[in-house]
Amino acid sequence: MGNNNERIFNEACKAAYEGVLYGEVNNESFDYQYGIDLDKKIALGGVTKLFTVACVLRLIENKKLILDSKLPIYLDEEKCKGLCNIKGIDHSKVISVRDLLYQTSGINDYFNDFVRPQISKNDVSYTFDDKIEWTKMLNGVNRPGKSAYYSNLNFDLLVFIIEKVTGKTIEEIYKEYIIGPLNLKSTYIAKEDSKYVPAIFYDGKPLRRNSLLVSSYGSGGLISTPRELMKFIRAFFNGWLFDENLIKKLTEFNPMENGLPNVLYGGGLMKIKSKRTILGQIGYTGAFAFADPDRKIYFVGYLSQDGCQPILAKMIQELFEKN
Repeated sequence: MGNNNERIFNEACKAAYEGVLYGEVNNESFDYQYGIDLDKKIALGGVTKLFTVACVLRLIENKKLILDSKLPIYLDEEKCKGLCNIKGIDHSKVISVRDLLYQTSGINDYFNDFVRPQISKNDVSYTFDDKIEWTKMLNGVNRPGKSAYYSNLNFDLLVFIIEKVTGKTIEEIYKEYIIGPLNLKSTYIAKEDSKYVPAIFYDGKPLRRNSLLVSSYGSGGLISTPRELMKFIRAFFNGWLFDENLIKKLTEFNPMENGLPNVLYGGGLMKIKSKRTILGQIGYTGAFAFADPDRKIYFVGYLSQDGCQPILAKMIQELFEKN
C-alpha cells in the first residue's frame, strides 16, 4: 500500500517545482516530500473555502444564518443589482445563501476575466467593491439554482455575510471557530503586514504575489502548512468544528459547468467521481485537502506546477482507490 502511494505521488510530481503529500489511513500517518516538508507554509487558494464553509455551518448551528435566506437581506440594493443579469433580466434578488455555497447563484467569475490574466505579469490588488463592479460587467451564466458554475464572488459574498451577521472580520472568525480551537500556529489569513506570505507557482515559475493573496481574503487568502491542513480536514469531517450532521447539507453534488470533468460540486465541497467517497477542495495554488469520512482516510498536500488541478484530481482519485 505504501509503495502504491509513493508511486502515485512521484508520477504526479514529474513536472513539479515542489510538492508534498501527507496521508492518514487507519490511523497510520505517512508523507512523501519533493522539495518541501510538512511544515512549509503554503498558499491554500481555493482550499480556504473549506474554512469559510466550516464558519457557515457553525453559524447555521447557532441559528445566526439560514441557508434559504436571500442575498438582499445582507447586501444593499445598489451592490446587489446586476450581479446576475441574463438577457436584460436581473436575477440577483433571488440568490440565496445556499446558492452561494453550492455555486449555483448564476454569477460569473471575475477572477478569470480580471485577475488571472495579470498574475504572470505583476502583483494585483483589488477590493470587495472591485469584485462587485467587475462581476457586473459580465453576463450571468444561468438563473440561480439551475446549474453549478465556479465563481469566487460566491464565497466573497459568503464572507461578507459572515462578517455582517457576526460583526467581526473573517480573520477574527477563523481564529475563534477554527485556528484557536485546533491550536493552529502557522495558519493565518494573508495581510499586508504578514511576516511571511509564500510564493505561488504560476506560468512556470514561483512568483511573489502578496497583494493577490491579501485581496483573495476569505475565498482564497489563507496560509497554512500540510501538517496543520491535516488537523483541519480531520476536524472538519469529525464534528470538532460544528455538528457533523450538518455535513448532509453540503452533499447534493452536481457537475460544474466550468469545472474538472471528473469532479462534482456540492456545498463548498468537491467530490471526485469514484467508487469511493472523496470529498474536499483543490486550490489553483496547488494546495489540496480531501477525505473519505466513512473510512477515515485523509490526504492533504501541495503540488506546484502549471495545470496542477487536473493532475491533482487524478492523483487524489488514485490514492483513495488504492487505500
